[in-house]
Parts: sequence; C-alpha cells; structure tokens
Amino acid sequence: MAKSTKNKTPLHHPERRAAPRKQVPFHRVNAEIRTEATKEVTASRVFLIDLTPSGVGAFTVSPLDKGELVSIVISQPKHLYVKGEVMWCSPYNFNIKIISPEVFRYRVGIKFRFDSPQEQDTVRNYCDELHTEE
Repeated sequence: MAKSTKNKTPLHHPERRAAPRKQVPFHRVNAEIRTEATKEVTASRVFLIDLTPSGVGAFTVSPLDKGELVSIVISQPKHLYVKGEVMWCSPYNFNIKIISPEVFRYRVGIKFRFDSPQEQDTVRNYCDELHTEE
C-alpha cells in the first residue's frame, strides 16, 4: 500500500499558514462610536485584538442597528478615526465581565467604509503598527 503524501501538519499549525500571523496586543481601550444619522455618541470598549484593517468588534452601552452608518474614534494607543457600517449587534453575555464603570450590554461588529485608498492605508498602517508593538 502506498503511503499518503498529504501534509499531516494540523491546519491551525503556523507552518500551514499562507501568511505568518502577527502578534496582537490584548489591550482594551475606550472608544466612541457616533451614529451618522442622529449624531449620538455611544461609549464603547475595544480589545485591540479585535481590530483589523477591515473592521472591528466592540462592546457598547447602547444597541446599534444593523446597517447603521457610524464613525469610530479610538484615542489610545494613538488616535484613529474611521467610518463604518454596523454589521450586527447582539446582547452581551453577562457571565463574562469587563471591568469598567460603564455597563457594556451589547457586542457589535463594524465593517469599515473608506472614502479613499488613503483612508484604507491609514487603517492598515495603524493595525500594522499595533501588531509590531511589544
């Protein structure tokens, strides 16, 4: 019987990745999410590990509607302003707590929307800088 020539390395193993996975700091930072229609600002919390060049997951104190256009400001570790669209919003599981004076009752997923390639490059560079910080 012929031996299998298939790669037996597990799919999640670093040697099988198409591109190397970067280390991301597991810091949580405050953010403000402003709805474009009402201009209301919702306090939120972002784990930097949930920030990618295409979108972000956040915890919020108020629900946001799917499809709602928003802008996001993250002040730390350095300033980032980006526009996006709410892709989903769901009540947050209270069994896991975020230590904060605010009560984050919702988890949202936001897909970034760029007006120019330069805006997209700015967010990509921001993420690259985060991923290379120690």
